[in-house]
Order: sequence, then structure tokens, then C-alpha cells
Amino acid sequence: MKKSLLISIALMLILLVSLVDARVTVISKGEDIKIDLIKFDPSPVTPGSETEVEFEITNLRKETLPNSNIKLVTKFPLEPVKTDVDIPAIKPGESVQFSFRFKTNKDALAGDYPVSVQFYSPGLESLTSEPFSVPVILRSRALSGIGFTITPEIISPGEKANVKIDFQNTELSSLEDVVVKLDLSNTTLPFAPIQSGTEQTIKTISPGSSASLNFGLIVFPDAASNVYRVPVQVTYYDSTGTKFTKNEVIGIVVGAKPKYQLDLEESTVYQKGKSGKVVLSLSNIGPTDMKFTSLTLSNSENYDVISKSRVYVGNLKPDDFETAEFNIYVKSPGTLKVNIEYKDTFNNDYSETRELTLPVYDNNLINKYGLITTESNGQIVTFILLLFVIVIIIGWVKTRSLLEGIKYAFSTIFGMIIKFLKQFTPTNIKKNWKTFKEFVKRQ
Repeated sequence: MKKSLLISIALMLILLVSLVDARVTVISKGEDIKIDLIKFDPSPVTPGSETEVEFEITNLRKETLPNSNIKLVTKFPLEPVKTDVDIPAIKPGESVQFSFRFKTNKDALAGDYPVSVQFYSPGLESLTSEPFSVPVILRSRALSGIGFTITPEIISPGEKANVKIDFQNTELSSLEDVVVKLDLSNTTLPFAPIQSGTEQTIKTISPGSSASLNFGLIVFPDAASNVYRVPVQVTYYDSTGTKFTKNEVIGIVVGAKPKYQLDLEESTVYQKGKSGKVVLSLSNIGPTDMKFTSLTLSNSENYDVISKSRVYVGNLKPDDFETAEFNIYVKSPGTLKVNIEYKDTFNNDYSETRELTLPVYDNNLINKYGLITTESNGQIVTFILLLFVIVIIIGWVKTRSLLEGIKYAFSTIFGMIIKFLKQFTPTNIKKNWKTFKEFVKRQ
């Protein structure tokens, strides 16, 4: 035969796995010679790498095989480094291993590239294998531009949210079976999935294409304000079936602007021209903490603050309250101007001014409502006790007996009260009225 029998090899078996022990015959000529491909190193072949490919030639003849030359024929992007080997004479039945080296251009695209082997030895005609493919893959295949969008950006306890994950395939081949999983297994994470599970799949992302997935979450009603780290695992396959895994973490912010209630808890001053105290109460009625809280009572045209104007009340947890006391001098009816300063859980500063009505009444309303201040009651009681003590001392000095002194005090004070009340008899009132009119006429 003018041409030898050539056996082609299986194309895609090469380079998908390490081919140590996976021999493939690339040239076979009857009972003369056989050349087997042994392995590629490294495998698989990637752009920019240098690869060594090993072969073995076996002499099937009954006589010695003369010196021979073997070449590896490549095309771009497989660039030759060492592709010509001289083989010494091989005895009958013996085998000799040899290798070639080539470099894959750094700009090579993923794909299958043809390679062939040429054999020449004196006494035998030249033999050339049919081309076989060298698959080049891009090890760096990756979903680039993975983005996360949380709506709303800050989620209140008990509120629903949407987690959107965007992908972009910047490779030149498709990515298959992209599986995305949110890991909510950690019991410290206050989230539960709604309207979707924690795992979703994109069947294919074509080269240069984008894709996105949406996950629905709800925050536990008793969740504490914080930034929670949620692990995200992404697995996918390239066009050769190679599996890739990416592990990401997204931060989900749980919190809410603090809510509070400001009240005038107590007041001892109800008249203009008087001074007294006002007690303000601040209650945290929201689901998040109020930190480093202070209340400032500002001066106004209606009143003057005659005590310190700023009171630090500290941290208020949900459902807590604190009070602040101020002394003021009332000039006219109006409102109390109170500035509340605080921080939220994330140390954001807040400063807000609220107004509270300052109740100021005339004498008729004060008497009607019984609004006698604690200070007035205290002054009256203090005066009576002081008067009683003085009279007891006078009685004790006169009688030299404490008991007699007490009796003297009671009889004297009650006598004065009875004498005072007698002035209001009809006869005395008429007499006093007549005297008052005569005094007016003389004036």
C-alpha cells in the first residue's frame, strides 16, 4: 500500500482529565510501529501556559527499527517550543518515550485546536497521523460583576424585602446551570424566605449576557437593629463541564428610625409671674434603641429657664422612658420649646425640636381646678408649724412646763381664730361697713 493505515483518536477525551494511564494510539502501521499519546502536562491546557505532551513509540518489527525523526505539527494559538525529536534505533519489541513542548498564546480563545504527528525513518515510508484536537479552556471562567441590591436599603423588623442578585458573563463561552443559594441556616440571622426558596437556578448565561435572580425575605418582628452577613454560594459549569464555585457575602441592614413620645409629665407653676418646676418625660415607642439622648429646654418670650437647660437622659431601649426636670419663670402663656438630640443603633445623629403647651391660668381657673402649687401648700404649712412652735416656746417660758406650753399654744391660737371669726358677725360687718363709708367721705 502506498499509504499506511492511520488510526484517528478520540478527540474530547484528551485534556479533560489527566491522561496518565489513558493511552491513545495516534499512528499504527501494521506490524511495524505504533505511536501512543500518553499525557499532557499540565492538563487541561490554558492560555499563556507551556505544555509538555508525551508519546511512546513501539517497534513491532522482528528487526531493529533504524534511527527515526518525529515532529509535532501545531497551528496558532499553539506555538512550538520543542516539536522535533530524533529517536535512536529501537530493538524489536522495545518502546521508547519522547516528548514535545508547545506554548499556548495568552490571547487564545477557548476551543479545540488541531495537532498532528509526523514520523520518518529510513526503510519505512513517512507516516502522518490524522489531526486530533487539543481543547483549550479558560480556567478563569467566572461570573464577573456580581451585584446585590436590597430593597428597601434599611429593613424594619417585620418588614418584607427583596434581594436582587445580578450576574454578567464576560467570558466568550456560555455558563451553564448557575445555581445561587442564600444560606439562612445560621440561627442568629433574623430572616425567613417568602415567595421563593433559598435556592434558584439559571439554566444558561450566554457570552456577554446578563441575568438576575430575586429572593423574597421577611425580617423577624423581634429582630435587633444590626447589619447581618448572609453567605451566598454560586456554582456553575463551563462549556467543557468544569464546575466552578464562588462564595460571596451580602450585608443586610435591619433597623428603623427611632420613634418617641414627649410629654409634660408634671408642672408646679400655672400663673404668669411665678416660678416653679416642669417635668418632661421621653418614651421610646419604636422598635430600635435611642442612644446618648439629651433634652434641652430653650428660653423663649413666654418663660425663662432658671435651672440648667440641658439634661442628659442616656440610652432608651424600646418601651423605656426617662424624665428631665427644669425650673422656669413664667412670663406669659405659650409653649415649651424642647430640643431632643440622640443617635440610632448605627450612630446616625438626630436633632429635633418639639413644642409642648405650657398651661397658664388666671386666679379664677386656678381656684376652680384646685391648682394650688405644691410650693404654696408647703409655705402655708411651714408658716403654721413655725407659728405653733413659737407659741409653744412662749408658753414653755411662762410656765416652765412643756405640756403647759403646748396647752398654752393651742388655747392661744384657737382663741385668735375665734376672735378673728367673730369679726364676721352681721353686726360687726354692718358697723365696719359704716365706718368704711365715713372714711371714704372724709377723703
